[in-house]
Amino acid sequence: TLDFVKAEVRPGMHFNDIGCGIGLFTIAALKRGAFVNAIDFSAMALAETKKNIERELPEYLSKVTFYHLNAEEEALPP
Repeated sequence: TLDFVKAEVRPGMHFNDIGCGIGLFTIAALKRGAFVNAIDFSAMALAETKKNIERELPEYLSKVTFYHLNAEEEALPP
């Protein structure tokens, strides 16, 4: 998946990281210049993603929107 992010994600794109966990792919997409929707059903996972971004790429935190939802039952962000 990291190879896919590196090959396909471009600056200015919008990237949905569904089931973001600790934010590995969110951070990779941010490094490629994307805007990211970090989506997870776990509030703890979203908190870890945010903490990891704050530690590694604090200047990009404004490019992330966090969604606490169940992607199987709730509509994804546009």
